[in-house]
Amino acid sequence: MTETERHLRSILKMDNPKDDIYIEIGNEQNKKAQSFDKYEMKIFFVDLTHFSRTAQFLILCTAVFFFYLIYGYLQVINV
Repeated sequence: MTETERHLRSILKMDNPKDDIYIEIGNEQNKKAQSFDKYEMKIFFVDLTHFSRTAQFLILCTAVFFFYLIYGYLQVINV
């Protein structure tokens, strides 16, 4: 029996060593999903929050690709 388990047993007044201690912390995946949903997703002052995660991902990937093309074009014309 570990020090932590002994401490928990003394706090919970569990004198019988056959009693099990079970502590449920919660569903981590659900907490992450909830914390993601509370943030606003914006690109150039356009709110993307009402789109699904997949649509947000595709829109942002398209924007990155578009600006990558512009960057490449500006590199070529400055040569």
